[in-house]
Amino acid sequence: MEKNHDPQDRMTVIDTGTASGRLALIVLAVAAFAKGKKRPEDVAAFAGDAVKNAEEYIFLDRLAYLAAGGRLSKSGAFFGDMLRMKPVVTPLADGAKKAGLCRSREEQEVFALKTLEKSLAPDEGGFILLEYSDNHDQVEAFSHAVRNRYPRSRVVVHPLSLTSGAHMGPGAWAVAFYRNFPE
Repeated sequence: MEKNHDPQDRMTVIDTGTASGRLALIVLAVAAFAKGKKRPEDVAAFAGDAVKNAEEYIFLDRLAYLAAGGRLSKSGAFFGDMLRMKPVVTPLADGAKKAGLCRSREEQEVFALKTLEKSLAPDEGGFILLEYSDNHDQVEAFSHAVRNRYPRSRVVVHPLSLTSGAHMGPGAWAVAFYRNFPE
């Protein structure tokens, strides 16, 4: 079947096990790497390795939206929202993994900066994607702190995907980043 669609065998399919901002950065990195006269097998190898250089952390504001989508019990969401618990999750191939817990927007921003510091050096040329739901102004304001700390990195503020936004609800935002982004 695939020979009918790709008779010259020029296409390689790779399951990265990623989605959302992390997948976007992997695709952009592979496209940047592939510019010029690269051998297809080099591009495919780079794409396979690119997964290791990208991370994403999603900051939730309210748990009720996860409960509405069946990803959390309604009672768990109710008590979590009542106690102002704002989980930080990182999407992985086998599901979302809890990476932390914050109680305020300020704590979320501190968590994001500390997470970036662990993986990305200030003088490194990375790519940082800040994603927002209904909170563009807050994420844009936060982007200034990120740009100041990472002057050699490309920083882009972009909306969350519609699917992600629908499952996570208003107030959700994310930071995705790629180390050593190809020039």
